[in-house]
Amino acid sequence: MSTQKPEVSIVIPAYNEAHRIGNTIRRIFRELANLSFEVVISEDGSTDNTVDVINGLADEYKGKITVLKSKKRLGKGNGFLRGAFRSRGKYIILLDADFPTNADTIINEIKYLRAGYDVVIGSRAHESSILDPPAPPLREALGRVFNTIVRLLFSVKIHDTQCGVKGFKKEVFSTIGPIQFTSFVFDVEIITKVYAHNLRVIEVPIYWSSTLGSKVRILRDALLMLNGLVNIWLRLPGYRNRIKSRK
Repeated sequence: MSTQKPEVSIVIPAYNEAHRIGNTIRRIFRELANLSFEVVISEDGSTDNTVDVINGLADEYKGKITVLKSKKRLGKGNGFLRGAFRSRGKYIILLDADFPTNADTIINEIKYLRAGYDVVIGSRAHESSILDPPAPPLREALGRVFNTIVRLLFSVKIHDTQCGVKGFKKEVFSTIGPIQFTSFVFDVEIITKVYAHNLRVIEVPIYWSSTLGSKVRILRDALLMLNGLVNIWLRLPGYRNRIKSRK
């Protein structure tokens, strides 16, 4: 591993991604060649040969890929946070393993981080975003309902909390402290805690390409996520009080 720290760490949670992680990594190194970056792959107890594939990629891109392995499922949230804390970059980009966006979107998010924003949220709901193709109607409708509930419960101005392309200053994670929720709702917990600390947040347009193989099961996961929202809502007043007591 190079001793010179990269500007950006691209953190990719990976569970059973053997069939597409290779293509994602090669795209990253090809399309972001002018960027100072590292890739951190946080493998999450896969049952296929993801570990073998990412070990091969680490050999192929020596010194530029960090591989973190787990013998058990951690959940996407824990996987991402583990990668974020082990990263070396000034800025962190959360990227889904299927690379559902393009290089321009990632570079744009980095520009906002360089400009002083603490968190940059890629939003499929932004009027300037390009969705190729648009999400299926049921998924889009449930997403709108979910994010409406988030805005009402937590008074945040975010219209797409669940997009898998986000940017962070690294110090955000030491500021907000531990994250309790490891499922898909971890995004909401991070956002609510970021707002509690009055950090600078912006929602930006993205290019988004829907791909086959999503691990989200819409109806089942919607119920789990709603349960998670209620739990975050119940815990948030205590979190805010702890912030006030430190001032």
